[in-house]
Amino acid sequence: QVFGFATFGKVYGLATTIAGLANLSVQPLEMLAHTQGFRAVNGITLAAFVTTGALPAFILLRSHGKQPFLGRKQSVDMSG
Repeated sequence: QVFGFATFGKVYGLATTIAGLANLSVQPLEMLAHTQGFRAVNGITLAAFVTTGALPAFILLRSHGKQPFLGRKQSVDMSG
């Protein structure tokens, strides 16, 4: 597994924190758009988009050999 039960809370907390920071950045970006124009804001937004897309791509490439494809059935051992 890429993210198991032990790391779920950390991943969920990180995702919530990133979403909160993104929401807090809306007003400063709006003010920047009014003073500097939308070109600067579009550059910042593009950089954030590329950075955000790089993490799932990195995880997917790193875990490619460790996890079976989703189409295959996998038995789960719940014995602990």
